[in-house]
Amino acid sequence: EELAEILENVGITDDLGDGSSHLSVISGESGGNELGQLSSSSSSKENICKRITLMLSDQGTRSALKLGCGLMVLQQLSGVNTIMYYAASIYEASEFDEITSIWLSAFTALAQVIGVLFSIYLVERVGRRALIL
Repeated sequence: EELAEILENVGITDDLGDGSSHLSVISGESGGNELGQLSSSSSSKENICKRITLMLSDQGTRSALKLGCGLMVLQQLSGVNTIMYYAASIYEASEFDEITSIWLSAFTALAQVIGVLFSIYLVERVGRRALIL
């Protein structure tokens, strides 16, 4: 019931009919006929592909997608994920003992969380537009 409401709010049930056959597959109440129900959803996959194509034909959507993907590439190229993942090993290689390096990596992660929380606060308080300009 709750899943049907969520799917309806997202707009998936428009492509899937009433959605009851798909919900029964998800909830496990289909009585063993899952393959037949899943194979009948190929038309819904075509509808989803059409909706994605229509969405990507909009210039604003393409610009937002390019910006988001660009930010993800910059994040990967900056190496911050690697630093956070290997922080304890980096501290150990810097002549800290094992326990100290684990604590230092925990403080590094805590500093990142504090920075993210401050950024969220700043964006909500000042606004995105003022921060970008």
